[in-house]
Amino acid sequence: MLISTKKAAEYLGITPHTLLNWVKQGKIPCIKINQRVYKFDRENIDWILHELFCKVEDGDGGDAAAEESQNTDNVRVSEENTSEEI
Repeated sequence: MLISTKKAAEYLGITPHTLLNWVKQGKIPCIKINQRVYKFDRENIDWILHELFCKVEDGDGGDAAAEESQNTDNVRVSEENTSEEI
C-alpha cells in the first residue's frame, strides 16, 4: 500500500522534512511521482520501524544497565553517608 509523505512521516514519528532527508540519503526507498510528490510503500516503512526498534532495544539495554549500576552506586554511597551521620 502506498502512502503520502505526510502519512509516512507521521507513522515513523518524524517530520516530513526529515523523511525527505532520509530519501536523499538513501535510507528509505520511495516512488517519486513528480518533482514534489513522493509515495512510500507501507511495507518498507514497517521494515524501517523494525530496524530502528531493534537498534534502540539493543542500545538501551547496555545504557540502561550502566545507568542502573550508577544509580545503585549512588544509593550505596547515600546509605553509607546516612549510616555515618547516625
